[in-house]
Amino acid sequence: LATLSRVSLLIIDDFGLKPMRAPADEDLHDLIAERYERCATIVTSNLECAAAHSRLNAEPVFTLS
Repeated sequence: LATLSRVSLLIIDDFGLKPMRAPADEDLHDLIAERYERCATIVTSNLECAAAHSRLNAEPVFTLS
């Protein structure tokens, strides 16, 4: 994870393709938190918003209409 936190651009492709379990979910959170405001991170997914939120057990931050 140390190497991933230092690259100038990190692309996470097909996010949510498989469910994440501990400790992988915590590692991802730590990685994103460490990169926040320092490096660019792009996350792509083919999941629809509702499916992504249910997969992450999260409430939507915003919705597009």
